[in-house]
Amino acid sequence: MHAHKRRGVMGHAVRGMQHASFGENEGVNELVASEVEKENARKYGFIYCLPFLVLVFAYSVNLVRKHNTGIESGQFAFLSNPVNLIVLGLSYLSSAIFFCINLQWFFRNLKRNWLYLIVIFFVSLTVFVSNYPIKVLINCIHLIGMVLVVVSAVNYFAQNSSNFFDILSLVFLVIIFVSIFVSLFFPAIGTYQRLNSEWMGLTSNPNNLGDVAFVANWVAFFGLYFSTGKLIKFFNVLTISGAWICLFKADCITSLACSFIVLIAGPIFMSMEGNSRLKILLKIFFLSLFFIFIFLLLYTFFPEKLGIDPLFHSVGRDSTLSGRTSLWSKGLVSFSIKPILGWGFDSNASIMSKSIISYGQFHNGYLNVAVAGGSVGFVLLIIFIGRTILVCSRLRYKSFGVSVAFLALLMTLLLHDITEATFLNPTNLCWLMFVFSAFYIDMILWMRSFGQKSEMFC
Repeated sequence: MHAHKRRGVMGHAVRGMQHASFGENEGVNELVASEVEKENARKYGFIYCLPFLVLVFAYSVNLVRKHNTGIESGQFAFLSNPVNLIVLGLSYLSSAIFFCINLQWFFRNLKRNWLYLIVIFFVSLTVFVSNYPIKVLINCIHLIGMVLVVVSAVNYFAQNSSNFFDILSLVFLVIIFVSIFVSLFFPAIGTYQRLNSEWMGLTSNPNNLGDVAFVANWVAFFGLYFSTGKLIKFFNVLTISGAWICLFKADCITSLACSFIVLIAGPIFMSMEGNSRLKILLKIFFLSLFFIFIFLLLYTFFPEKLGIDPLFHSVGRDSTLSGRTSLWSKGLVSFSIKPILGWGFDSNASIMSKSIISYGQFHNGYLNVAVAGGSVGFVLLIIFIGRTILVCSRLRYKSFGVSVAFLALLMTLLLHDITEATFLNPTNLCWLMFVFSAFYIDMILWMRSFGQKSEMFC
């Protein structure tokens, strides 16, 4: 009987503790929800996204043409191009002013993305291992400026999500069709004379035009789903048409393949919201991308082991991927020399000074980061990428369409950097879109988790 009484007393105590814990959690949720409501009460005008649109334009257009349009000039153009420096500088400055005006809300956004801030902090630390510390500092300034611009834009688009694809689609419509016009009627400017006259439009080389066309294709394609106006949908169709013309004329296989994946996978998953088989198909899709990713990595490091030369020759390509495999071999050698902290994020200037390569990238984003930041930098990047993919995947329970759209972008960018180098590139359109995606989906998930009722797409 005494034991029964003790159990009764303990039961009341446990239930009391559970009620207290529930009350505390409920109080915390109400507090956070009230913070979300306060955030929504602060109206961020269109001016907050202008610096972001300026960056999109600046990264898509080579504002000052040089006689040397090679890869090296494109890599270092921002160091010697006063027009770009002024344009980017004004974007950073205006975003810094917005930051100071809205310290509380901007800091909250930065705190939720602390992992990327650690990545930038590590990039700054490589000033001590680089032979060109000034270039490391310049790259850090660009990365920090990009974050300020992204946070400013995220605050606007989180409240005006229906405008995101509409606005960007119009921006890319102009860029794409001006690029087509320049390539057709001013071939001395719009084509890459050092190769087979591939188009490069307003950019510095065909690969850059391919990147612009791929992002434009993604924006306009999902704009068809989210836009409601018939005129905007018509503009989206025009952008998609122009982007595919640029992809074929630039002969950029990587961006062409990424665009094709978006074109095929996008409609399938966008049409399956609420379908019980969606989770299975998502697993199959991501597993397929994973195996493709592993295959490409194996080809990066052991191309001779796979024996697929005839396959490349059958489609008019060489098995070195236009000389990329020799660059990858040099990158692995460079990594083995400084495997812990790397050579420094100085646009590979330290590597070039040793005559290991003649220009500022290894045409592989993963290898680029491994060489510049060593094992530490590479692991930090992978953790940041993994967290971003995880957050975007979780978002599908709160905002299915947003999750699918940005997962399509993020996953194709991961494949894209097998043969290109955009990761942690401080003035690159693809990396700008990756960082924006990371901050934006985190903000949307935070808002939707507490029943936010702002103007957002489903």
